[in-house]
Amino acid sequence: RRKLIVKRGLFTVKVNEELAPGTFRMVLAGDTSAITGPLATCVFHLENVPIGSGMGTCGLVGPLGIISAMPDGGANMWWGILLVCFVLPAVLTSLIGLLFRKLNWIKEGDLTL
Repeated sequence: RRKLIVKRGLFTVKVNEELAPGTFRMVLAGDTSAITGPLATCVFHLENVPIGSGMGTCGLVGPLGIISAMPDGGANMWWGILLVCFVLPAVLTSLIGLLFRKLNWIKEGDLTL
């Protein structure tokens, strides 16, 4: 279970695009991004280098770009990276997946990594 959460935190957007069926594959990734994006900018005030912007956690490009853009970011930056890039995508994808299964929009195993 812990391994699955790490995978979801690291690869949420890319994996969901490939694994979830039909039109809902992008909805899962989009819903997560729609929640974490405003948190990153409005709450944690995270910045990124141009090449890392929009990359998410794919290959850790997004978090490494944040560190490069904010070398003196302090604890707020580190908490933002931890929550916005890893913890929240894993938790939100699981919760949204639960909702979609209850609505019969996806079936059990569609989010298996």
